[in-house]
Amino acid sequence: MTRLFVYLCIFVLSGCGGSRQSKGIDVSDSGNSQVYVNLGIQYMKINQLRNALKNFEHALKLDSRNSEAHNGIAVLFERLGKTELAVEHFRKAVSLRPTNASAQNNYGKILCSLGEYEQGEEHLEKAIATPLYKSPWIALTNAGRCARKQGDLPKADRYLREALEVHKEFPPALLELARINFHSNNYFLVQAFLQRFESAAGYTPESLWIGIQSENAAGNDEGANRYARLLRETFPDSEEAELMQQTFSRF
Repeated sequence: MTRLFVYLCIFVLSGCGGSRQSKGIDVSDSGNSQVYVNLGIQYMKINQLRNALKNFEHALKLDSRNSEAHNGIAVLFERLGKTELAVEHFRKAVSLRPTNASAQNNYGKILCSLGEYEQGEEHLEKAIATPLYKSPWIALTNAGRCARKQGDLPKADRYLREALEVHKEFPPALLELARINFHSNNYFLVQAFLQRFESAAGYTPESLWIGIQSENAAGNDEGANRYARLLRETFPDSEEAELMQQTFSRF
């Protein structure tokens, strides 16, 4: 589970201008597949998923070899929980255009989530190595997460620190570094990364839960109680709040 999906699954948007509109979103050349890709992305951003699907499907009808159309509809299918369809379209997107770094990143990420770590990391590395990739820190963070899931914490640390070299306050990378330092019993560094995360993104149920566990493990009851109070008051219905109650009776 991740509440930072928007950071970790991203692709470049192109402007859509034109002479007519559909529910406030501009449409230009009706025969241009990419126009419908852009329109589908915009609908997805405002959570109109049915309209997004219609536009991605129309884009593919116009041009079945449009890598961005396959990438876009795959992201939508992943969001809808249709994993097999997502994997199929991500695979098609990277086969049609191997330099599509966004698709390589997205494909690598979903493969890692399915436990196909070696293949997933291979595609994430392709995204990272693409010279014109505008957001390499996203693929680096996904690679760090993939390495962490394999239990290779030193490799995860290297990927994540490289991500912060190019985007020093990228929240998902900071949270991942807090998490792997907790698993490595480096509680001082956990707090350092959580503080940077909170400055960049505020509190989340995930960050507060990591803070509770870290402070408790470090024997800092005051710090653990502070994080527990924030989680209980700010996110009372979260899975992390329920897990806190199950794990720590004193909270």
